[in-house]
Amino acid sequence: MTDGEGLAGRSFRLFWGAATISLFGDAVTSLALPLTAALTLGAGALQMGLLTAFGLLPHLLLYLPAGVLVDRHRRQPVMILADLGRALLIGSVPALALSGHLSIQALYLIAFAAGALQVLFRLAYSGRLQSLVASPMRRPPTAGCRSAAHSASLPARAWPVCSFKSSARPFPC
Repeated sequence: MTDGEGLAGRSFRLFWGAATISLFGDAVTSLALPLTAALTLGAGALQMGLLTAFGLLPHLLLYLPAGVLVDRHRRQPVMILADLGRALLIGSVPALALSGHLSIQALYLIAFAAGALQVLFRLAYSGRLQSLVASPMRRPPTAGCRSAAHSASLPARAWPVCSFKSSARPFPC
């Protein structure tokens, strides 16, 4: 750790807090875009599948070139810019809806762009974590970051169970 031992270092605590907030934003986005498509636009199964595909396509197409790009720049500014870009993209959805210009094609574009920025964030995130924590001490901080990522993804995983219209729900929502 560059400024302290273990998980007590200030730089790591700031990094972990910011990354956790970002991961919760990812979880909200992964839930909000499909819900917007289904409830506001009445998207069908094919459109929902395409929306998911557009969100995942950047992971397939951009990971290698984005890795080269991220390696040539400071990681913290890349993370910050990627998060700000995703916030602007997701914030544009209600603005488009209020102005009457929201369409499934706009959601496809937003999902692709947010996915591309997520690729940049994740690459910068893993590089920044390794630069903050020395190799022999990496296991506990990595476990902490992974537990934050898992916790952030729980609401999106629970939504299909909660939305299932049946009297035999596994837990009340």
